[in-house]
Amino acid sequence: MLILQNPYLDHLIALLKKTPGTKMVIAVPGETEAEEVSKIEDLKASLRYFDAPMKAIEIQSFSQADQGVKWVGSKKGLLFRLERK
Repeated sequence: MLILQNPYLDHLIALLKKTPGTKMVIAVPGETEAEEVSKIEDLKASLRYFDAPMKAIEIQSFSQADQGVKWVGSKKGLLFRLERK
């Protein structure tokens, strides 16, 4: 398990905590399904480390995510979007 120190992720989590009623959807791209699953597990560990509000975060593999919506981020890293609950 790899815990990433990521100030950008930490900042997003802080903003998410300040805006109740907002849900962050994160799509994790990978070359294979196994790579996506591994990245998702690492991301979940990092989110727990940063004390993220897990009920307000949905994590999915990019291959199974809705391709018709606008995503922010990079296919080499993470993609995300915010939704109002």
